[in-house]
Amino acid sequence: MAESARKASAWAWLALGVGLSLLPLWAHPLALLGSWLAQPALALGLGGVRGLRPSGRDAAGRREALGLALVWAAGLGLVALAVGWPLGECVGGAAPDRWPGRRAQRASKTDS
Repeated sequence: MAESARKASAWAWLALGVGLSLLPLWAHPLALLGSWLAQPALALGLGGVRGLRPSGRDAAGRREALGLALVWAAGLGLVALAVGWPLGECVGGAAPDRWPGRRAQRASKTDS
């Protein structure tokens, strides 16, 4: 009986992960939370089906779900920073001033 309850919990995690991964199809900024939260749910569900992780109903499962969510949040934050910082420099106009030859062009325009 305990084995079937563990499998049912694992399949529930998988269903939750699939549902959360489909959430970004809805055009709303909060729907991006589905991309973040789907990964830990899918990992816990697949681990539960294979028998590698706790079921998620006890304290150890909740602790593991929280840990996975925080690791994915940190990873997504670092990717957003790695992509957003250079893009912000390019869009803000600061980066083209640093390109070779741009200072010379600007200097020649002010001289004439």
